[in-house]
Amino acid sequence: MKTCTEPGCLSPQFGGSKCKYHQFVRYMKGGDLHVPRKKKQEPVKRRTSKRQKNEKYYAVEAKERFLQAVAEKTNICFFCGREVKDYNGWHHIRHRTGGRLRDWKYIVLAHNECHLNYHDMSYDRISQEPWYAGFLERLKVVDPETYQKELRRAEKSHKLNPKIFDEEIE
Repeated sequence: MKTCTEPGCLSPQFGGSKCKYHQFVRYMKGGDLHVPRKKKQEPVKRRTSKRQKNEKYYAVEAKERFLQAVAEKTNICFFCGREVKDYNGWHHIRHRTGGRLRDWKYIVLAHNECHLNYHDMSYDRISQEPWYAGFLERLKVVDPETYQKELRRAEKSHKLNPKIFDEEIE
């Protein structure tokens, strides 16, 4: 163990070959003129340029698909089954990551309120919603894999509603 370079001091070195006390004294006398360089911190990018470009195309295409759904009268909320009159957004049945942002096979129209309720409510509360049984039926047709995940979610909650779940999980 190296000791302080001040004569008569046997304390271990801290910095600048001095112990904590003598380093502090040196600093207070103005002997330590080292000024740390200020680092210019740039904010972290939330999205890559590729993702931003993809989202730009997604936004345009989403609006066009909504207008097309209105023209074809297929603008029905995937959750509650009612008509969607104003463009609020879409629900991605499978997550938006991994190149699925624009995979329209797994993107469905939804009311903003229904969509937020689905993502924010606990399963116990969602399963009590009047639209939940219809949602499960629609989900079973569109994506059986996600339907099975939803059934496993119900199983985990330990509060299965027998009216909704009449078949067993495979």
